[in-house]
Amino acid sequence: MTPTLNRTHLTHLLQQEEQLFHKPHPKSYELYQRARKSLHGGVPMLWMIRWAGSFPVFVKEAK
Repeated sequence: MTPTLNRTHLTHLLQQEEQLFHKPHPKSYELYQRARKSLHGGVPMLWMIRWAGSFPVFVKEAK
């Protein structure tokens, strides 16, 4: 028996995860929308377009 995927269920789960991600990162979403006006895909490097979520996280600084 070949296993099958329930794509409807997977789509629903992905939508839930994206909503959970969006809630604690509203500033990143705002910055992403602004960046889309001047950067391809709203990101500085093309490989970043493949970010798993609906938008990337923006950080002020990192170490």
